[in-house]
Amino acid sequence: MQFHWYFCSLFVFLKVLIFVYCEREPLCVYGPDAVELNRRFVREHNDLRRKHGAPLLHVNLDLAEDSTDWSLDLAEENMLKRSKSDGVYGENLYWSSDLPDKFNVNEISPVQSWYSQSTKYNGNFKIETRDFTQMIWASTSEVGCGACSGSGGTYVICRYAPAGNIRGKFKQNVLPPVPPDILDPKGTSGTPKGVTPTGSSGTPNPNEDSSILTPLLYALSIAIVVFALSTVVILLFITCYYSQRFFQIK
Repeated sequence: MQFHWYFCSLFVFLKVLIFVYCEREPLCVYGPDAVELNRRFVREHNDLRRKHGAPLLHVNLDLAEDSTDWSLDLAEENMLKRSKSDGVYGENLYWSSDLPDKFNVNEISPVQSWYSQSTKYNGNFKIETRDFTQMIWASTSEVGCGACSGSGGTYVICRYAPAGNIRGKFKQNVLPPVPPDILDPKGTSGTPKGVTPTGSSGTPNPNEDSSILTPLLYALSIAIVVFALSTVVILLFITCYYSQRFFQIK
């Protein structure tokens, strides 16, 4: 009976542990942290846009609020997918398996990840380079970002106005890198304006809203945790069983 009580208590404890791990309430960046996150993101965008001779971006607080709302929806659904923008705004997505207890905005770094797509850009629209082309799109003037963390990982959204990735306009908006010897080092980052986003001219690319990415890495991590906990249960079961037999023999 004593062994049975130990085993049942351990089983209940493990179920509670798995439930808490898998059902984490979403945690979002709000208030001063959201302002700081957008300041850093627009600075990082502009550092890279400057390399391509693109005008600097400014923070749009309405876009930032909408991006936070969408990142919260994704955190609750545990799914990375694009919203239906209908060409009103552009949108970049980022997912990480990290689950912070409290956001440190300096540790969220999607901008370099998006820019790394530049190595695959060939002058035309491609699914695998659309985040890069949007972030340096020359006619885009405003950006707003948001971030939320849920049980499926951390989701970061940046929205842009006017929208980029417009069919037939890549040549004049996705400019080649400027040679370092003529790069202007005096440009400054954008400042918050709080302007309502405006639409963009041209025809949105029909592939813009097509991809849905499931965070498989998170699912794999859950499977590893469950396997490890099951192994612990089995080892404890064996230990308790033989310990009980040992004391019965004595």
